[in-house]
Amino acid sequence: MKKIITTILLGVLCLSLCACNTKNIVSNTMEDVTNKTFSLGEKAEIDDVEVTMVDVYESTGEAFSKPADGNVYVICEFNIENNSSKDLTVSSMLSFEAYCDDSSCNLSISAMASNSEKKQLDGKIAPGKKLSGIIGYEVPADWSNMEIRYTPDPLKDDEVVFVATK
Repeated sequence: MKKIITTILLGVLCLSLCACNTKNIVSNTMEDVTNKTFSLGEKAEIDDVEVTMVDVYESTGEAFSKPADGNVYVICEFNIENNSSKDLTVSSMLSFEAYCDDSSCNLSISAMASNSEKKQLDGKIAPGKKLSGIIGYEVPADWSNMEIRYTPDPLKDDEVVFVATK
């Protein structure tokens, strides 16, 4: 009988300790997420990668690449530096997620093609090297807030959020 009571008490104690640790993990995670919002020109660091949104501007396109009536292209330029010991692959489609005025928006190839001076933000970055480029979105002309989320590893939940306002 003593063994049963001892086993039950140990089980309750273990569950109590696990519950305490779970609360701390959730609390720390929420705190980390709120500290990962950055503005234009601010350098974010995540998983040994430094990311800076260096410019955000509108474009009405070029002769063959124009947004739909009532829309504009919003072009976001980033610098990414790989400070890790492994190659880093950056994909404008997989590494970035965007919201315009709290509505999800898709990457626009036409938006990026409208700026022939700068290259699309895609490529492999060797350790210690940098990559610069643009990503673009077609959004309503009266937009006021863009939120760009960058994830260095799509298999992880780690991300940084950049916010730009018109």
